[in-house]
Amino acid sequence: MEYDETLTIISRIGCSMSIICLVFSIIVLSKIINEKNTMKTAHVTDIIHLNLSFSLLIALITLIAGLDATANAAACAIVAFVLHYFFMASFCWMGLEAANIGHFLIMKNETILTRIRYQHVLAYGLPGFIVVVTLISTGGVGYGTQQYCWLSTDNGVIWALVAPASLILTFNMIIIVWVLRIITAEAVQRETQTHGVRHNVTKLRVSLTEEERRSAKRNMRRLLMLTVLLGPTWLLGFLSSFFG
Repeated sequence: MEYDETLTIISRIGCSMSIICLVFSIIVLSKIINEKNTMKTAHVTDIIHLNLSFSLLIALITLIAGLDATANAAACAIVAFVLHYFFMASFCWMGLEAANIGHFLIMKNETILTRIRYQHVLAYGLPGFIVVVTLISTGGVGYGTQQYCWLSTDNGVIWALVAPASLILTFNMIIIVWVLRIITAEAVQRETQTHGVRHNVTKLRVSLTEEERRSAKRNMRRLLMLTVLLGPTWLLGFLSSFFG
């Protein structure tokens, strides 16, 4: 019991610090976006990060405020519902960032995914669809447990978050490896050309300009950081749901 109380205190402190950082990030990103009047890749990335920060902020506030509010079953179910939706939205925005990078390298178009409204529909609509389907298929059973207002492992509701989140994290890692291959191939191509050697290094497109190369590296580092920071931590959280 003492261990559980200590862990709860540590978790609340960590979540509170994360909330402060997310609020600061939202303020800074909003200012950056308002100062830009283009829809280039960097600008779209800022919008993605803003929405990712917003989704995580709502999820963490809900987590602190209502995770252990099990006295009222209806309120507990609502808390679990909100957590499911906004954590799922967070992963969707991470997946969209990976798709954003991949689309840029394939199409070589600075105005990629400029229809940001469609990204909003996907990132906020898909989680809503998943949550609604889960609610209908389970009759709402599994949203909230006796211990916490979270997704139950008893009837498999937790998989409505674990499965799509795992797919998105896998997709992100594939994009990261792919971008690394392109950047590496480009570097080898330049090296061989410098020494006067004509060699087809790879079938991948390696005709990136210097600006495209810098942009690809910068965006890949951001995606890698998000995937590494959020991926293992959430996977450990999911595992703790199963093994207590």
